[in-house]
Amino acid sequence: MAARIWIIGGLVLAAVGLAAVLLAEEKTEDVASSQTAALRPPDGEWIPSVPGDRARVWAIGDADPPASKKMARLIRRGDPDRVLYLGDVYPTGTRADFTRWAKPFGGLVDKMAPTPGNHDWPNAQAGYEPFWREVIGEAPPSYYSFNAGGWEILSVNNEDPEWRPAESWLEQQVRPGGNCRIASWHTPRYNAGKHEGGERPQVAEFWEAIEGRARLVINGHDHNSQRMRERDGIVELIAGAGGRHLYDVDEGDKRLAFSNDTEYAALRLDLKPGVARWRFVAVGGDVLDKGSLRCRA
Repeated sequence: MAARIWIIGGLVLAAVGLAAVLLAEEKTEDVASSQTAALRPPDGEWIPSVPGDRARVWAIGDADPPASKKMARLIRRGDPDRVLYLGDVYPTGTRADFTRWAKPFGGLVDKMAPTPGNHDWPNAQAGYEPFWREVIGEAPPSYYSFNAGGWEILSVNNEDPEWRPAESWLEQQVRPGGNCRIASWHTPRYNAGKHEGGERPQVAEFWEAIEGRARLVINGHDHNSQRMRERDGIVELIAGAGGRHLYDVDEGDKRLAFSNDTEYAALRLDLKPGVARWRFVAVGGDVLDKGSLRCRA
């Protein structure tokens, strides 16, 4: 059977179950420790690669109950191999917020691969970091990768003010050549909604680091679904309609190939060597947009 991955805004494979996460007592954090030191990348894979030559990945960001309950049902029916959570646990990413956020997703949390959003990062030491450390067993790094369906999936944290190491890491990861790669971070580089990352130097630098060496970039942050026209060999997909109130999209933006700002939806990717197929799926099951692209190994 084909491997399946759903994307929600980050990638996660839990070392302990959700029940342990939700029942664990909050631990006192050493406020003197720096986020940069806490989020150094591990020596091995933080998120294990998906075995086999087929994978299904779902992605979503900016989820918020009660819409998350319907979203979780949609993704669970899709039998994902991985779920990318693209950031933002509302309202401020505290430990209590993460506990509330996790309940609708249940066992899907064990399949997630996360990246932090702007609502998570100010409280990362008290929320994002201890939560994912308990789920996965190690502190979340600011950048990591894993393989799925013949594609390399790269995740970087665009909220960390010490973002230069992530840029250098990206450049090193894509140096071998080819472009069968999918990169994800929270803030879109290009966007027909209200939040564009062009003014943020790290977002622009991350994009430039993978030009010609990746085929897809997946972001959240703007609360809607968008597909931007191909640029620099990259198709950018925005999957931020996870359950928080929706943001309008400027449908007259000439960079835009598809958008929906009226329905909560998740992004589904079906991956195999050389080919990625995507579809935006509304919580009710309707396919809002779909397409495919090829890559060179």
